[in-house]
Amino acid sequence: MKLMFLKRGSFLFLLLLMAYTGHSTEETRNFNKKWTEAAEDFVRKSLPGTTIPFPASYDPRVEKWVKMYMTRGSRSFERMLGKTTYYFPIFENALTEHNLPEELKYLAMVESSLKPAIESPVGAGGLWQFMPATARHYKLEMNEWKDDRFNPYHSSEAAAQMLSELYQQFEDWQLVLAAYNCGPGRVRKAIKKAGHSDYRNIQSFLPKQTRDYLLKYTATAFVSEHYSSLGLVPSKFDLEREKTSVLKVYEWLSFSSISDATGTNIEKLKRLNPSYKLGIIPKNDAGNLLVIPSSSALSFEEYYQKRGLESIAYVYGKPKRLQPEPKTTEYWASAYVRPVASSSIFQINLQGLLSWSHSWGKSLFSTIKLRNFFSSQLKFWV
Repeated sequence: MKLMFLKRGSFLFLLLLMAYTGHSTEETRNFNKKWTEAAEDFVRKSLPGTTIPFPASYDPRVEKWVKMYMTRGSRSFERMLGKTTYYFPIFENALTEHNLPEELKYLAMVESSLKPAIESPVGAGGLWQFMPATARHYKLEMNEWKDDRFNPYHSSEAAAQMLSELYQQFEDWQLVLAAYNCGPGRVRKAIKKAGHSDYRNIQSFLPKQTRDYLLKYTATAFVSEHYSSLGLVPSKFDLEREKTSVLKVYEWLSFSSISDATGTNIEKLKRLNPSYKLGIIPKNDAGNLLVIPSSSALSFEEYYQKRGLESIAYVYGKPKRLQPEPKTTEYWASAYVRPVASSSIFQINLQGLLSWSHSWGKSLFSTIKLRNFFSSQLKFWV
């Protein structure tokens, strides 16, 4: 009996394995269908026109990365594309502030796949993958409460500063990207060994990881520009920057209290504010950034003020406050004259007229009769 059960179990496992293998094979086959002769021809013709800070040309090594993004890596790339609607405006703003090429935003896709809370095995963290020492150099706070490497706004500002400084050193964007990956010291050593500062001449003296880094960056920029033509569809991302407000707060706050006051889910607050380790925003005289849904901003303001706190500032996404329209009754004197408020004609309101009517006797001027009288007088004036 036991042996029969084992045989049946083994048979069932074999069926499941075959089904899974068949599904995986079919899935891979569907992915491979995306790489066609037409796609290959499109890549070879369009790659030289890729908008990046240095001249792009066709390179079979870049094509290899493009093919990977279109086939077995397509789902991951589509997830990244979906996230660009939230993160790219943050990157673009920081890069523009430092007069840097906007296309450097693709670096974050290469560095972190747009995962703000990611940390590498060697200790680099955040969207721009800062090592702790580099992060501190660019004034990113790292303590028991928070790690600004995981803050999209602070880390993007630090990355823009670093890229700007690297360009001042090397004045060549290929060398800048290489230095961002392996460090400016290694790039300077490679230049010294090659006796030349042109990237083509020094790349053999750089680590393979760095050479692949530039190829991957070019492929990422190309696919991001032409994803529709390549058959990729961005995945839906539930965070939208246009629907968030960024505030600077100065006092101690907890995610649980913010959640209770605004109705925002704690998990969403953590996703919007990945730099806070314990779900607590510490007191800071210089201010800490808090990102919340714009629909919750006014509720948060009310809660903040109830606590007796007044120091609050909007960095981005200040909510609109609707002003109630004044309720003024207007009577038209003529179709050819501008409308004039009834109070300016009679200089008295209905309540005042009712009070005045007491001298005539309540029986004579009841409320109903008085309204009829008032209505007939208006007809006379019209």
